[in-house]
Amino acid sequence: MSRYQTRFEIRPGDRYGHRVIVREVDRTALGQRRVLVRCDICGDEQVTRFHVMRTHPACLKCATGGYRTYEGRFWSKAFPEPNSGCWLWTGKTDAFGYGMISLDGRWLKANREALRLTGVDITGRVACHHCDNPPCVNPDHLYAGTQADNARDRVTRGRDGGHRRRGEGNGRATLDRDRVARMREMFATGEYTKVALGRLFGVTDVQVGLIVRRVQWTDGD
Repeated sequence: MSRYQTRFEIRPGDRYGHRVIVREVDRTALGQRRVLVRCDICGDEQVTRFHVMRTHPACLKCATGGYRTYEGRFWSKAFPEPNSGCWLWTGKTDAFGYGMISLDGRWLKANREALRLTGVDITGRVACHHCDNPPCVNPDHLYAGTQADNARDRVTRGRDGGHRRRGEGNGRATLDRDRVARMREMFATGEYTKVALGRLFGVTDVQVGLIVRRVQWTDGD
């Protein structure tokens, strides 16, 4: 069995997008693990390969139906990142890296919608990140706070004047030195493309190329 197939633990109740693991079913002849998952949107339970469910957290029935519901369309754009537990937004983002989704001709912030779709009243409040990762829409990493909470987080995490800082000193950075080192290690194995690493770490494949070539995140950053 490959390292990829044993790297992630299967735990009933774990959520990927709008699908929840019910239990592990069996393993295929190639050693791939299969799991029974339940879709929160259509309610169907389906057996799928664990690694496919992880990288494609959308329900197959809902996908085949063209995501007739707004909720289905929303969660289909959430990509689970295994190292941090963040669900990275794969759709449109704003200039600061926060996810955006359209509804009835309006563009809405994905982090606010993630809270609203999981039953959190966000009226008059702002969506704040525990993980400090703008493209993350994992409801467990979000909370409804006040503008004062948001301002305090910005100062605590070094986002004040962050546009003038580099590397970890820039509060807008989605990476830190540990994640950069991990990215370079994964790329060096030859098992991951720049596109795949970009999706996993919430950056573009171009930025991955600059990082692995040490054009960005050099010792001076």
